[in-house]
Amino acid sequence: MKKKLLALNVAVILLCIAFAACLSGCDGFGMLWKNVSTYEELIARYFWNDDGGYSVKLTADIDCEFATITPLLLGKTFDGQGHTIKNAVVKAEYGYASFFHEITQTIKNVTFENITVQGAGRCDAIVAAAGCKEISNVHVKNSKLTATQTIRDARYACFIGGIFGGTRDGWEDDSLIDCVITDCTVENTEIVLNECKSDKINQAEIFIGGIAGGCSKISGCRVENCNISAVSSDMWCTPFVGGVVGTVSGGVENTGSVNNVLTATALYYKKEMFSMYSTSTVYCGGIAARVLPVKYAEVLGINYCFAEDNEITAQSTGSVYAGGLLGYITKLGVNQCYAKSNSIIMDNFKSGNKDDDIKRRCGGLIGSAANNSITSCFVYNDKGLFEFTFPTFKNSSKVAGLVAGIGNITVSKCATFNAEEQINSSTTDEFCPAEIDNLTNCYVSSIQFGNACGCETLDEDFWNSPNSLKSKLALTNGYWKFDKGIPYFDFSM
Repeated sequence: MKKKLLALNVAVILLCIAFAACLSGCDGFGMLWKNVSTYEELIARYFWNDDGGYSVKLTADIDCEFATITPLLLGKTFDGQGHTIKNAVVKAEYGYASFFHEITQTIKNVTFENITVQGAGRCDAIVAAAGCKEISNVHVKNSKLTATQTIRDARYACFIGGIFGGTRDGWEDDSLIDCVITDCTVENTEIVLNECKSDKINQAEIFIGGIAGGCSKISGCRVENCNISAVSSDMWCTPFVGGVVGTVSGGVENTGSVNNVLTATALYYKKEMFSMYSTSTVYCGGIAARVLPVKYAEVLGINYCFAEDNEITAQSTGSVYAGGLLGYITKLGVNQCYAKSNSIIMDNFKSGNKDDDIKRRCGGLIGSAANNSITSCFVYNDKGLFEFTFPTFKNSSKVAGLVAGIGNITVSKCATFNAEEQINSSTTDEFCPAEIDNLTNCYVSSIQFGNACGCETLDEDFWNSPNSLKSKLALTNGYWKFDKGIPYFDFSM
């Protein structure tokens, strides 16, 4: 009996201790959390444990005073509670380089300022290179990420992002890790991948974006005043550079890219006695370089997005897909989006024995689109779409006001304004190539660059009548503003 009473007393005491501990360190759902208010506490590395992990909460701004750190083990969840972490240098001798280690799955409510990341692995980011499932209300300012990488296994892609990197979740269906990113911004930040190459005779892919290299869904995000670039010095590496995301599998909504410099470069070219090789394909877009649906993922498409005042340069000795909004998209719709005052340049073509396979496509909205619909979108091309090196092979190159590469698409209620002498290539079209089959209720500012696809002509005065454009293009969402000049999005509503 005494043994039973003793065991009962011990159990009660342990329960009381656990209850007291939970009162001081639980979040109401049984997850332990720790408050962090100093640099010393931040780098103390609270480890993820078998009971579900710690939830770390930031209770004060932290100045790291330019200390050099390795990716921090900060638990399963990190809540910045609106605070700022600034002045840190992140290095990783191998693996992933980012502020957070990959065990952290949720990051929210925090600003990073003046953070420098020196990448050493195949996935790098200023905030989280990999592992995250959810990132929300995270902001990066005045920071820099630089990586020089060799992809050591051709199965692996290289993911670089201002906030999130990304890793592949499966190989067969080209799926991506299921990370959802909402209400995040990156501004005044440089994201550069230098001389990426592969040590395998197999094509590897390089994904780089202002918000993420790759993810499943993005909503409510902005990238502004950033320099984002990727250089491949190997024929087996394909760069995908997006103002917001390199590659996305579910879609992007309510998101903008403004005043960024985007550069995708593939320099490789080899000429031998019996063969010539062009480089790998280059993809570049103001919002996304590439958009693909993934099996079992929620499909959003591209909705209420805009790219404005960006400088986009796609340099390749071979194929190019470049667009003011998107480089390439398939099987997902584009709805109520616009691209305005972007400068887009294709360059560096060299003729080789694979010329018949080369495709160079540059569109004011989309470089190339296949098996999808484009509705209620417009492009204001007043800064130019240019081809600097003119190929003369069979397929040539195509530059068009809306979409340059076409494959079974439907276009309705769309319009392009093309300033005189601002579209220049060996093949140019006012709107889309002539082979488009399903086009209704579309408009151009004039007919001076080739195919207008039967679009109605609207003069320049009409373009300065936003309510008229609203009616013509069925612009219905509350984000649209029509009180001055060309319609634009106001996401402050």
